[in-house]
Amino acid sequence: MSDSSPKRPLCAAPFGSISVNASGQVRPCCLYEGDLGKLRDGDMESHWNGKPFAELRAAMERGEKIKACWKCWSAEDAGLNSLRMDFNRNFADILEDGQRPKNPVHLDLRYSNLCNFRCRSCHHGASSRWFADARALGINLGDTPLLSAFSSAQDGLAQFQKIGNEVRTLYFAGGEPLLERQNADMLQWLIDEGRTDINLAYNSNLSVLEVEKTPLLPLWNRFKSVSIEASVDAAHAAGALVRSGFDWAQFVANIAQLRKACPHVRLTAGVTVSALNLARLAELFVALERDCGISHDKVKFHALQLPAFYDVTILPADLREKAAVDLAALGRDHAARHTGSVMPARFRKFIARLEPESIGYWPAHIDYLRREFRKMTKKLDALRGEDTASVLPELAGLLA
Repeated sequence: MSDSSPKRPLCAAPFGSISVNASGQVRPCCLYEGDLGKLRDGDMESHWNGKPFAELRAAMERGEKIKACWKCWSAEDAGLNSLRMDFNRNFADILEDGQRPKNPVHLDLRYSNLCNFRCRSCHHGASSRWFADARALGINLGDTPLLSAFSSAQDGLAQFQKIGNEVRTLYFAGGEPLLERQNADMLQWLIDEGRTDINLAYNSNLSVLEVEKTPLLPLWNRFKSVSIEASVDAAHAAGALVRSGFDWAQFVANIAQLRKACPHVRLTAGVTVSALNLARLAELFVALERDCGISHDKVKFHALQLPAFYDVTILPADLREKAAVDLAALGRDHAARHTGSVMPARFRKFIARLEPESIGYWPAHIDYLRREFRKMTKKLDALRGEDTASVLPELAGLLA
């Protein structure tokens, strides 16, 4: 059974993946809107074998486009890569007839929202550092900063032991997974059990390389396959404003340490592109290559979809046009230095996403989103003692 048929818009995720977020919501993947259950109502095994997962699988088998999967469909409609495409590429075998696994082959574990950053586009559900701001704004998700998916570290490991016998890939995100003790404990358990053939994958801000005095690099060296997508949205002062807590020098130093101690780790950079950093995107690509040795083709850029008021399409046409010119030039430069470079095509697809019409936004809606952008930016500036217009003067017109 092939994913290429338009009558079968299948995604491998519901058939092979479970994602657990910091609030204990259980989903097929991190982009699924809503959930298929909560850990307080049953463990991962019971949800995997439960009715909501079965109904989602059946709907996909019938060829239905699932509304809760709109983020992937939106990305694909804009000509961009989607998480659905990644799942179908990495787990193509489970889409074949008769190849459905009994248990998940991919686990996305977000033990808690513990984080040392409070990125502008983030929220309390994914960052404990966001709690004070969220409470001041009336959008906190509870009465304490820390949200935990599992009742205890022992609970998380016990649930994995019940359902993890077919797992090929463990994906850790957060919060910041490198701060999470449960992550290190899981790695040690896998080592002790001889399961170092599992693929480890991380989305991390790479601000730390140890947890509670336990170095992570020696643990990673015990696994055959480790990949890290280092989250970074801008360099230097711009990066520190967009991702409060970020330090470019520390980021560069940690990458150098990682490369030296764990040369087998596959390192990419993950950039969430929004109205806040679009104008700084080209200079970030250059800085990543110059300072971190991360070439343009090792940078994954994700168009931010929520909150919608940070969408790149709210920017004035002149800023979007300049970004398009700068990115096109980067693509040509990469192609000139690397035979067969795919960067020009990748940039062209992303540049097409810069037009409001590409996602169905109309002028009145753009005006509304700009007002929301202005309100949130001014509120966060006041709460954090920051000045967005000074650090990102290209946005001053939107904030006036």
